[in-house]
Amino acid sequence: MPNDVELITRHLRAAVLGEAMPTFRGDGLGEMLAAINRLSSPLLPIDQANRDLSRVGLAAMALLIDRLKASATAERELALMTGRKDL
Repeated sequence: MPNDVELITRHLRAAVLGEAMPTFRGDGLGEMLAAINRLSSPLLPIDQANRDLSRVGLAAMALLIDRLKASATAERELALMTGRKDL
């Protein structure tokens, strides 16, 4: 079973990639909301909360950088195929 950070990161990745998000009819939404609730709990020791939230933030940045890299690569390949010289 994935930990809270892995669960949130998996759903974040799905959202960035345009995949279906959990719905009210499945267990996924409740699991995701419970994981978010646990990570944002004031009962969580501050050092653990900072570490876990930093991991989620780093995963989000890595996803964005990956998508930007893929977009730039695709744009460059298109430019090469069409003979554009401005890239």
